Amino acid sequence: MRHILSGIALVASLLIGAAAPAAAQNPFEPIVYVNDKAVTRYELQQRMRFMEVLGSPADTATAEQALIDDRLRMFAAGQLGIEVTDEGLQAGLEEFASRAGLSAAEFTAALERAGVEPQVYRDFVTAGIAWRGVIRARLLPQVDVSDAEVDQELKRQVETPIVTRVLLSELIIPAPEGQE
Repeated sequence: MRHILSGIALVASLLIGAAAPAAAQNPFEPIVYVNDKAVTRYELQQRMRFMEVLGSPADTATAEQALIDDRLRMFAAGQLGIEVTDEGLQAGLEEFASRAGLSAAEFTAALERAGVEPQVYRDFVTAGIAWRGVIRARLLPQVDVSDAEVDQELKRQVETPIVTRVLLSELIIPAPEGQE
């Protein structure tokens, strides 16, 4: 009886031991929670790939922090009732893609060819747009600039000459008589 129980224990430990590495490799396993929102291993891998395509440092810590920041930005936007509309998202996608000289569709296709899911791009842009909304909501009420102040600054900018170069022929250097 003792041999049977030890055999069952051995088989069970082998099965559990074999399942543990498989669980550790689960791409949808949460690696961190931010305000009850999980960041999965798959999201981390995709963000790292996205950052590589953009030419940014793509180490695990940087990508994880970027995902955490995005979750916090979306949380702050949710607290202020800021939502990203479909039209706003599309404009943001087009704006971001235009930095590479592409349309949003072309940029998305290029990302897919590089192994990045389109949703990673959409999530990245959505978090950025939401964060802009948070900043506007928090800072705009604190800014009080009158039209007169704007006009005064514009007038100052227009009236102040900007000298970008001086030609040697424009310089006048007085020379004493006979030393010209």
